[in-house]
Amino acid sequence: MKKIVLASVLAFAAPTLLAAATPPIESAGDVRLVRVNCARGETVGRAIQQTDEAKRAEIHFVGTCQEDTLIERDDLTISGEGSGSILVGLMDVRASQRITLRNFKVIGVPGAPFDTNKGGINIIEGSSVTVLNVRIENIKARALQVNESTARLKDISIDKAQAGAFVFRASQLALEGSLTATNSVFGMSFLYSGAAAKSADITLNNNLFGLLVQVNGSLEHVTGHLAANNNFIGIVLAGHGALAYGSHIKVKGNTGYGIFLDEGSSLTPLIGAPEGPTLVITDNPSVGITVERGSTCELAGLGTIRRNGVGVQVDNSVLRMADTVVSGNATNLKLAFGAKAEFLGNANNVATPIECDATVLTRGSLACGPP
Repeated sequence: MKKIVLASVLAFAAPTLLAAATPPIESAGDVRLVRVNCARGETVGRAIQQTDEAKRAEIHFVGTCQEDTLIERDDLTISGEGSGSILVGLMDVRASQRITLRNFKVIGVPGAPFDTNKGGINIIEGSSVTVLNVRIENIKARALQVNESTARLKDISIDKAQAGAFVFRASQLALEGSLTATNSVFGMSFLYSGAAAKSADITLNNNLFGLLVQVNGSLEHVTGHLAANNNFIGIVLAGHGALAYGSHIKVKGNTGYGIFLDEGSSLTPLIGAPEGPTLVITDNPSVGITVERGSTCELAGLGTIRRNGVGVQVDNSVLRMADTVVSGNATNLKLAFGAKAEFLGNANNVATPIECDATVLTRGSLACGPP
């Protein structure tokens, strides 16, 4: 009799235990909604499987889920519910269209080896994704990677990403809201990628490199603010990288260089920008701006370059300058090795004579000082 009773209890309990690990499903029109409670053993990955037959799907999760989540379907939204929605692991979006990720935190797997993709968000293989209001931290690999895909990114903060915070390769990006990357190898990196940043406040502080744009990458920062402070190098433009700015840029306290232009790269103001541009380069103990190997640096608008080791140095490259103050640096402006400098208008203010070698060409309102 005891055996029969025990068997009956187990038969009754088994469906209950199974239901606890299977998220409940709701439907509204052609949208399937699945709610996930991580504390009950439910997972986002299992919820995605439950939406395979739905035309459109939403997954709302609460609590801390430790899992690597693979997304390989279109028309999916994953939302956290409340500040306690946390994914410990990797969210991997592959060849998927119209994906939205919003309102949660991603944390790397504690103790994972370096560069093993045990955390963060991957957007790869031709995906199109919107990421809104997400925080990513303590990642041993890349925190948010967009590779051969398109993405809209708004209100994202990243802290402690060992292989780079925002990493973009062969992709197209729209940047909005507040984007912050700190304590990482790269704050934001563009390689053969293009981005338009409108109404975007980008903060890249306390990294090895703040902003890196190279290998034909480009960033068009139309409106907003860009801060690259207390890095080793604040902004690197290399390998025909381009930064066009109509925004307010501040580069301060970087121990190596404030802005480094190399290998045919360009820094140029956006004509007709509604607010800026302005450029403030201060307190970089080595060099404020260095322009090398066939690069072009255009300083316009309200520019201030103060309290750096060298304010601006140009070597085998082109400088165009208007409405810019260069003063209070150990050396204000230094031109060498075939550099060309054009000083437009009468509002430039260089506090000491320009240092030039015999190969330099200048024209406009300023000229080289005594050799």
